[in-house]
Order: sequence, then C-alpha cells, then structure tokens
Amino acid sequence: MDVEPSNDSNVGTKRRVCLPLELIIEILSRLPVKFLLKFRCACKQWLSLISSPLFIKAHINASTKFKTYVNSFLILKLSKSFYSNTYFTCSISSLLDDTASIIIPRDLDVPIEDQGFKIIGTCNGLLSGLIYPDKTHFLYNPCIRKLNKLPDNGKKYNLLHISYGFCYDEFNDDYKLVDLSTVFPCYTYIEIYSLRANSWRRINDYKRGSFYRSGVAVGGVLYWIVGIGLSQIILLVDTVNYTSRTLALPKYEDFGSVERYFGILDFGGLGVYHEYDKIRMDIWTMKESWMKVLSVPYCVNPIRRHIQPILGLEDVNVFFRKHIQPILGLKDGEVLLYKEKYLMVYNSKKNSFINHQIGEINGRIPWLQSTLFIESLVAPNYEGG
Repeated sequence: MDVEPSNDSNVGTKRRVCLPLELIIEILSRLPVKFLLKFRCACKQWLSLISSPLFIKAHINASTKFKTYVNSFLILKLSKSFYSNTYFTCSISSLLDDTASIIIPRDLDVPIEDQGFKIIGTCNGLLSGLIYPDKTHFLYNPCIRKLNKLPDNGKKYNLLHISYGFCYDEFNDDYKLVDLSTVFPCYTYIEIYSLRANSWRRINDYKRGSFYRSGVAVGGVLYWIVGIGLSQIILLVDTVNYTSRTLALPKYEDFGSVERYFGILDFGGLGVYHEYDKIRMDIWTMKESWMKVLSVPYCVNPIRRHIQPILGLEDVNVFFRKHIQPILGLKDGEVLLYKEKYLMVYNSKKNSFINHQIGEINGRIPWLQSTLFIESLVAPNYEGG
C-alpha cells in the first residue's frame, strides 16, 4: 500500500493510507450487501466502484468461493392458494451453529404481492418468477429492489405441463431462463430466454419421457431427471450452445423391493442423490465418470424417513412423495437436509446430525420453496454495452 504524509509536521502526524484498488475490491467483496448499499453513499468513487460490473462479479465470486455463507439464504413459502404466496428467507450461516435451535424466517419483500405470483428459481441474487393469471415472467433483485418483466414467448398451444430452469451463462455474461412446455405425452418444446438479447429462442424438441421438477443449474447448463416408463435418465439443456442431450444416471445397488428415489444437485459440479427408502442416501458427482462421494445413513438420525440432500431448485418428486424436496452440499463433508419443519446438517466425518426447527409464521410453518439464494447487486435487466 502507498503511505503519504500529511502537511501536519507535529509528532503525532496523521498519515493518509492509499490502498491499491485490487485490495479494496478484495475487502469489500467479502461484506454483506446491506453494508455495500450504505457504502455507496460514502463518496462518488465508492459509488462508482460498488456499482461497477467488475465489483459486482467479484462480490458474487467471493460469496461462492469462500464458503462463509454470509450472503447465502434459503427461500421458504406459505401458500394461501395456488396463486397467492408469501415468501421468507432463512440464513444458511445460522444453520452452521453446532447447537440445535429454532430458526425464525424473515420476510422476503417482493413488490408484486398484491398480485398472484410464484418464484420458480434463483441465480446470483436474482429471483425468477411468474405473475398470474397471465404467467408473465419476471426477474427481481430484492436487495436493490429492481424488477424486470420479461417479454412473452408467444406460445399459443395448449399445455399439459410446464417446467422451468434459471441459470447464468458465464461464457456470454448472460442470464438464461429455460421453458420446457409439454404439449402432449412425451413431446416437449424447449425455449430459452436470453436477458442480454431480451428474446426467446426455441431449440430442438424433446420427444421422450416426462418430468415434473424445476431444472437444477450447474454453470450454464440445466439438468432434469426424466421418467421413461420405470426408468430414469438426465435431460441436459446447454444454454451456452443452445443444445440438449441426455445423460445416463450412475448404476446403483439393488436392494430388491426397497423403494428408491432420485434427484439432481449441485455438489461442486453435477451431482445426483439416490435414496434407498429407510436405509441411506448416496451422493454421486460427475467428473469424467460418476463417482460416489458421500453416503448419509438414516439409522443414526432421530428423523429417519423421507430426507433428501439439497442444492438445486424446487424439486418436488410427484412420482413418489410430493412433500419432499432436495437442499445444499456444504464444506468439509457436510450436507444440509430438509424434512417438513426441520433443516438438518449431517457431518460425514463425525457421522452426526444437528437438527434445526423452522419457526412458525402466524401459526403455520413455511416449507422450502427454493434452495441457495445469494444476495447480490446484480441488476435484473441487461446493463452492458
């Protein structure tokens, strides 16, 4: 750092310390968003710095790289009806306390609460959602309170089902929304929205299987588990290259009549979990091939049934158990698990669980809507050149 003496010649001379820009960015990028919003008012130089695309990216990278979870939250929901929802957040850092506790969710302010709406995904601080009854897509950043309603994709066909995915395309510095529209059994239109282009693009249709979950993002790629008869495969939608293809699931052990459940998660890369009902849950990751990295035994857990690991979007398994959703792989061999009113941290090294109960809101317990939400300064509209 540079140190410049002041004009004061007294012994107790105060010195002006000038830190390199890189160091200032490194320090500020580790702070919570609420402090950065205040620091923007300190001077014009800090306003320019904190508002710059360079710093906004550095802040997101720091939030994901250092695994402190200072800016990381889970999103929970209370529903009055299908179109009327109230959302809350729960700090992930509060779940890392090694003592059991009751977690009190805090309100998530969305400026369209007088209308029916639904959050369908999150990415880098942006919420992706639908406004009813017209199903208008929107992007919203609750930290900077900016909302962007997206153009309609113009589809006029009757639908059996729609599934969505939301991700960041780092190669093109773009946010992508994927719409999978099933028009009749085993035939699905795939459309991708680009925030940079502010337009939709239809790619190759998918003509096998059925899926009822939201897509899980790993990089600029979204993944869905697809049911084909009694078997499953993974559908991969590459938003960078506007292509899709399928990928086989890992081979699992056969426990005979034991029921099995599948799901996708981000575990530092593409991962899947495989649950053997009432026995254990295995987590696999894809490098050059599938590799099992963790097993969660249910016999040591006081809440033994219907638990799944989570790091993806809303993942309701309508084939088997509608109330179950997968959450988050933590650092040092820990996994965050969810069941009904409990959030649990499993430590694979100690083979132990810490249970946290979700507190009630107006006499009701909100349920997990979406997984990792990282607070950021990202604008919901394209501001590039």
